[in-house]
Amino acid sequence: MKRKTYLWGIGILVVAATFLLLNLEESLEEEFTYIAKQTESSSPAKEVSYLDLPLSDVDKKNIYELLEPLANWSLISLGFNRGKIEERGAATKDIPILRYLAFVRMTPELQVFAQKIRRRSKIWKPFQQGFTKGLAHADSAGEVRPYLTSLSNDIGADDHTLLELAQAGDWSAFLNTVLFSK
Repeated sequence: MKRKTYLWGIGILVVAATFLLLNLEESLEEEFTYIAKQTESSSPAKEVSYLDLPLSDVDKKNIYELLEPLANWSLISLGFNRGKIEERGAATKDIPILRYLAFVRMTPELQVFAQKIRRRSKIWKPFQQGFTKGLAHADSAGEVRPYLTSLSNDIGADDHTLLELAQAGDWSAFLNTVLFSK
């Protein structure tokens, strides 16, 4: 009698285990079907533009107020006003770097300021170092490469060149290409 009860118990466990496995199989099949439908129906990725990144009128004013003295003030004036210049630089810190560079490139007066700064090696070297560090940081955060096509179209640069420079991590050449290529 004990043996029959034991066999009945094992039989019930086998039936229950089979039921659970079949149910699990159906659930997995439903899940995989759902995933396959999502993959098939996902729309193509929207092309992103650097213009989607924020740049307010205050940001534009802060960029101007930083670049104008760097381009036009004497080294002595810059030295005496170092704190003020550093404050102006800090005010531009949170501007997305590609928006910043494109704004400088596409604004004739700021472009002249950038060219003057480039000719002043004592000013250009730290300026360039700040931007190369910023570009490397922005790239590691995924904030550079997705926007290269739209940026290159607007500034007239070759997007393949910009991508190659970004992939190589040559941020100095990237900066020069964005700001000064014709």
